[in-house]
Amino acid sequence: LLGVDVTVLGNHDFILGGKELRDQLDQSDLKAHLLSANLSGKVFMGLRKKIPAFVDYDIGGMKIRIFGLTTPEVHYQYPLLPQGFVGPSHKKGIRIAQNSKKDGVDFLIALTHIGLDKDMTLVSHSRSIDMVIGGHSHTRLDQPKMIENLNKEIIPIFQTGAHGMAVGSLIVDILGKGEYQLIDYRLYDVDQKLAEDLEVKTFVDQAYVNREKYFNRS
Repeated sequence: LLGVDVTVLGNHDFILGGKELRDQLDQSDLKAHLLSANLSGKVFMGLRKKIPAFVDYDIGGMKIRIFGLTTPEVHYQYPLLPQGFVGPSHKKGIRIAQNSKKDGVDFLIALTHIGLDKDMTLVSHSRSIDMVIGGHSHTRLDQPKMIENLNKEIIPIFQTGAHGMAVGSLIVDILGKGEYQLIDYRLYDVDQKLAEDLEVKTFVDQAYVNREKYFNRS
């Protein structure tokens, strides 16, 4: 309903396990690309084709790659075991970045659910990541966090907070070869001033009913 094109696997998405996530994806007929480069065991959980590491777009003759990273914190991983686990995010992220450069990618975006501190570390150890759109640490960045990479280039990190309380709007003119111009970035707060969308409300209400039925089943 929101028209999302790309999203990243977060720790709450697999709280019931990998095979349950597979069934949820089948039942929801999700149109968005759900990404995670560091989720291992996808074959055993039936997720190999459902959760790719990255997705490519050709926009205006520019090859844009978006890759996903999921938090590898140990205490979130038990539902995935023994079929799968989430590996180190930085190691996988750097490898994706290196391969993207070889693949002729003009602009590389890391879509992460690892937290701001790890986003900053990822950028500081990378040469090829051009932008990070992050989550997990629930950090609200009204202005992008600018971090220097190994090439002494300044890379922006964006995050909009938590629980859908704000929606970020980012307009970027991608010039190619990692070069871009940031046209506009702002956060829109989701509060009582916004008119309620009846279609979305109906969908959420029904999802709540379905959840209660699922967890109360005998």
